Amino acid sequence: MSSKLFSYLLKNNQWIKSDAISIDDVTVLVDTTRDIIWYLEEKKATARKKFEARGLLGELKKKYEPYKFKKIDHRAPIDVLEKIEELKKSTSHLSMKFRGKEIQEFSKYLYFLNIVAGVLQVICMIIITWALSWPQVYDSQSYLNYIINSNHFYFYIELDSLLLFFSLIIFIFTSFFGIILRRKIFTTSSIFLAVIIFLSLIYIRIGPTLLYFQATSPFPNILIRVDAFLFFIIGVDIILFVSIVGSIIPGTYWLIKKNIKKI
Repeated sequence: MSSKLFSYLLKNNQWIKSDAISIDDVTVLVDTTRDIIWYLEEKKATARKKFEARGLLGELKKKYEPYKFKKIDHRAPIDVLEKIEELKKSTSHLSMKFRGKEIQEFSKYLYFLNIVAGVLQVICMIIITWALSWPQVYDSQSYLNYIINSNHFYFYIELDSLLLFFSLIIFIFTSFFGIILRRKIFTTSSIFLAVIIFLSLIYIRIGPTLLYFQATSPFPNILIRVDAFLFFIIGVDIILFVSIVGSIIPGTYWLIKKNIKKI
């Protein structure tokens, strides 16, 4: 005897028709052949949901007044058990498909954030490199010096530090969600970039204190050895260049690749 089974799911304190069930649902199957309402509480359904479902069974009783209630267990008819398995498989397939799309969509934002961090580093690199263009050169008897306004110098150091700090926060954020989404390559690269930015931040903060300073007139001008200053700037640029390549190129490639697939 073939039976007609209609599944209902408890959602928002009401019974709605459903073609799929999950492991935390409360479900009923209306069996119009046997005049039975089959009742199923999934293992991970909360006690509150079970309590609400039992209280709302009266609504189904009114709609299908002559029907009897029976709980689904291993002794239920084979077609009822097969229907339950079919509903579970449908949920598994749909949830995996949805999760896959969800992950892809969220990954797009993570890559985009890494690109933003890369752009911040480009700005930082431009600022620190531009510093080479504005100092005046003073020729002492022993070596060449840059004459630099200390207020301007430390302003650019603070500005670069702020940009690198924001980049570091972005990489930590994307690394965290990369771990959650189990994106191994992306997570590894984000952690690596976070380490690079952290080291460059320390270098920019500590580096100026290691340079040779000498006060000169008018105040607040200072003298910095040209070779030490160049070494400092080039060191920052090299570190930033590695991080920029690692953050912008993979993200741009991934986004372009996904857009091409859509076309």
